Amino acid sequence: MENLNRNLAENIKKLRKEKGMTQTDLAVELGVSKHSIISYEKEGTFPTSDIIGKLVEFFSISPNELFLYSVNNDQKSTDKERKVEELKEFKSIVLDKVIDLRYSGEEKQFGEEQYIEGEIDRVEFKTITPEEQAKTYLIQSMNLNSLSFDLLEEFFEKSINEQIAKVIEGNWKD
Repeated sequence: MENLNRNLAENIKKLRKEKGMTQTDLAVELGVSKHSIISYEKEGTFPTSDIIGKLVEFFSISPNELFLYSVNNDQKSTDKERKVEELKEFKSIVLDKVIDLRYSGEEKQFGEEQYIEGEIDRVEFKTITPEEQAKTYLIQSMNLNSLSFDLLEEFFEKSINEQIAKVIEGNWKD
């Protein structure tokens, strides 16, 4: 996770400078204080999911580009190594979040509005257990929409090749 924070901090700063913006300019664009931008760039605090969404949209980049590798370090590794690192970081992020949700002990409630003839008739409240929250997050993460097609294809091929190797080595079980 340390790399994730460092990459995020470096990338926010680099992308901001590429647009010729000051920290104040970016703060205004995102609707936060200048001190928040300073803190993000110095790894002091982690932006909320709303701010992360605004950063991705504002800089017209994918979440992978914002988090998973430093734009400055891109030349140091091959594309393949970078892709492998992206997958490892993605896995780590998702599994950390799943563990946090699953063992938080916090049930969540949300209201679902019920309408009759365009008017709200009532609100039905539903409770979601920590395990259900973790399961939902994991399922959504497996969608992998933010990963490129090439990366998904390579990931699939690697997964199948690992299974073939296990069968050949005799380590495969039904």
